[in-house]
Amino acid sequence: MFSEVWQQTNILQAEALGYLAEAYLLKRIGHNDFVGVATEIKRINPVIFGGDERSRIFHEEGGIVSGPYGMLPSAFISDQSIVGGNIMINPGSRYLTNLGQCFYRYVYERMTRDDIKKQ
Repeated sequence: MFSEVWQQTNILQAEALGYLAEAYLLKRIGHNDFVGVATEIKRINPVIFGGDERSRIFHEEGGIVSGPYGMLPSAFISDQSIVGGNIMINPGSRYLTNLGQCFYRYVYERMTRDDIKKQ
């Protein structure tokens, strides 16, 4: 787990990994999903996590996620919905994979919520 911390290239990626580690330690996410998301976090453009863009990225409307989905790793996006997965990325009817859903729930939503509280 700690080896992933040293591979982050931006402080916001390290913060994201902290939220992911918290979910793992609280047993909200399994080991394989933790490793998969942690590996992808270092490949994500930090603009997804930070600055004024944060409130606009992944804005939900009726189960549809809009934002710079092109910046997400391919491991987070699929052409088919997973069982129980209802988050669609607009446009093109693309869906979040299991890893994408874990990232969204345990990392991105937490970072967004905490960022709003700080303002």
